[in-house]
This record gives sequence, C-alpha cells and structure tokens, in this order.
Amino acid sequence: MKAPASSRNHVAENTSAATTQLPDASRHGAGLNSTGLNTKSPLFKFTILSISLILVTGTSISPALPYMAKTLGVHSDSSINLLATVPQVFVLIFLVLSPAISKKIGIKKAIILGLCCIAASGIGPMLSNSYWLILVSRMLLGAGMGMFNSLAITIINRFYDDEEESRMLGYRGACEQVGATVATLLVGFLLTFGWHSAFLIYMLAIPIALLFWKVIPELPEPEEPKKSEQRRDNIATYFTPGTMALFFLVFVIVMVNIMVLLQIPRLAIAQHIMSAQDSSIAVSIATLGGFLGGVAYGRIYGKLRGYTLPAFLALYVVGLVMLFFAANSAMLIAGSLVAGFCAATTICGFNMIVLLVPPKAQAGANTLLLVGCNIGSFLSTYGIALSQKVMGSTATAPIAFFAIVLAVIAMVSVVAVNRSKVKF
Repeated sequence: MKAPASSRNHVAENTSAATTQLPDASRHGAGLNSTGLNTKSPLFKFTILSISLILVTGTSISPALPYMAKTLGVHSDSSINLLATVPQVFVLIFLVLSPAISKKIGIKKAIILGLCCIAASGIGPMLSNSYWLILVSRMLLGAGMGMFNSLAITIINRFYDDEEESRMLGYRGACEQVGATVATLLVGFLLTFGWHSAFLIYMLAIPIALLFWKVIPELPEPEEPKKSEQRRDNIATYFTPGTMALFFLVFVIVMVNIMVLLQIPRLAIAQHIMSAQDSSIAVSIATLGGFLGGVAYGRIYGKLRGYTLPAFLALYVVGLVMLFFAANSAMLIAGSLVAGFCAATTICGFNMIVLLVPPKAQAGANTLLLVGCNIGSFLSTYGIALSQKVMGSTATAPIAFFAIVLAVIAMVSVVAVNRSKVKF
C-alpha cells in the first residue's frame, strides 16, 4: 500500500524510533530484531501469526457442555451456555482497554500477559467442579483474548507494509480459522478422557507465549508528531468518516458471515437438498472457503489494490445468489465455498485503516474495527430477524436481503475508491 506523504512521514518517524531496539528495522520487513533475526524469516512470521491461532477458541469447548451440565448439577440451559458465551463479553471489554494497557506496559508484554491469562483460564476447569470457579475462569479467558486481539493486527502493521502487510493480514485471518478448527477437533479427542481434559487446549498458549517472548522484540511507541503535524494528528482521530465507514463495513460483513453459516442448514432442509447432518458438509466447506480467502487475500490485493474491496463484495453477492437459487447439493456447496471465501472481506477493513490514521492511533483504530466485528456477531440473529420481517419468513429471505445490502455497499465502495485521495 502506498499512503499519502503525511502518512509516510508518520511511518518514517515510527521506523526511526524502532531502530533503538530493532537495528536496521523498517516497516517493509527488511530489518532485523535485537537478536539479528530477519523479519522476513519464516520463524519470525510464524511467531507473529501464531498468537492468532488461539484467538477464536472461546466456543471450542462447546462439545463438552452437555457433559459439564451433568457433573456441575446445573439445570438451566442458559447457565451452562453462559460458559461458552461469557468470554465474548470480556473480549469486548478488554478490546476497549487494550490500547491503554499496551501503551502502559508495551505491546510485547501486553500480548504475553494475554496469552498467560488464556493459559491460566484452563487450570480451574481442569481441577474443579465448581460452576462459579469455571465461570470466572471463562471470564479470564475472554480478558486474555481481548487484551491482544487488536495487537495481533497492530504488530503486523508495525513490521510490514504494502503487499507483505496484506499477505500477513490474510494469513492471520486464515490462522484464526485453523486454530478454531484444530481446537474443536482436539476437544473432541480430549473428551474421551473426561470433560475436564477438554480445557487442556488452552495450555497451547504457553508454548506460543514462550516463542513470542524469545523471538519478537519489544515494539517502541511511535514518536510524538512534530508541531507542524499536531493539528493534522488531532483531526485524524478514530472517529473520522473513513474509519466509521470501515466500522460499518466489518459490522455488516461479520453479520453476513454468521448469517451464511446459520442459514446453510436451514436452506438445505427447507429446499430438501440435504439432511441437517449432511448440511454440516456445506458449513465445513464455507469454513474452508474462509481459510482459502485469507491465504489468497494478499495476492489478490497485489493485483487489484484499491478495488479489492469492491471485488470481494461483488463476489460475495454472487455467492449469496448461488445459495438463493440452490436446488441441489452441488449448487449449495459451490455457493457455500464462494460465500465462505468472501468472509475475508473483513481483512480489507484492517488493511485500509492503516492509511487513515497515524501509526500512534493504529492500535485504537484496530480496536474500533474489532468492536464492530464483535457487535456484528452479537447482533447477527437480530439482523436475520429483521431481514425476515422485511422479505418474509423463508429460509432464503435473509440471503436475498443481505445480497441486496452488499450490492449497495459494493457500488458505494467503487465510487469511494475512485474519489479517494488515498493511493492504495
């Protein structure tokens, strides 16, 4: 990505500040850390990406909930389901607190602290049958995840630029998919040893924390802007029209992503295409599509640049149209794959926002977008309900409704890119 001169000045200042701890470092990834490790090395990149492997494992223990309900003596379904959903509340809280925490103790320490919280959250459930202790442990899990959720993106912004940054952001999204899938499979295996063992998955945070501590140097805060740039920086807050547009974008995309996963089984049954059990194949294909979209994002951005967002949105509409008209399993699976692939549209928001805020505001800006993602996730069922009120209570109504919404956003994004003064 190529940012305006003012943005590049900020980057230059950030690079200058980083050289105190990162000899010869640059945002283009050509630098070395304090141990002489090249930021382009596979180990360095893997270490940065590894922290995302455990970021979306909050609901991975869901298969253990029925077994826990019997042991814990909890008769209310809502109480036992709370163990799966309460981490999300604390993720949101600590997402907001994360910029202040990282500014106080440093980005590296904040990430390691978050990983330690995740590891610690597994100890109580492994050793105790107390519902309240397990509930507090799940709160700690959410706090740990929220503490470095946005920092997992910020650290990529700091070390990489241009197409390399886009690729790393795409790989990061793919790592979340891989981490969630592997964690769920591990839980299924560990349940053979009892539900307590399922929480061993959070011990994976320990080797990730040790690797991160060993390989990644501390990132210094970007230098304060020069006096001539103070006014510009004051204007470039988190709540500019550009950042709020991206907030709305990720809010909608995450809502559509979840709608797709929820409606695929309903669509399969309503259209007599598949059984509920067989429809899990289409859901898995959609998840696979999300992984492929994350991996391919960097290369696509390298070709399309600013038009990557409109292209992903247009392709998403195509995927939803395929699902809407699906009359057989092949069409349903194809539509699921295309729609799942376009779940990577959220990456566009994080990729573009670095051009709209100075380096010092990147952590806060990433937090803003992640809050949008979480709100979109939380309100997804209400979005489906709204779509059915507008277009009818059929299984295809939400798909048609959001296809129209995304088509409108795609057209607006084309106009915005053409008129934008930002050079992608």
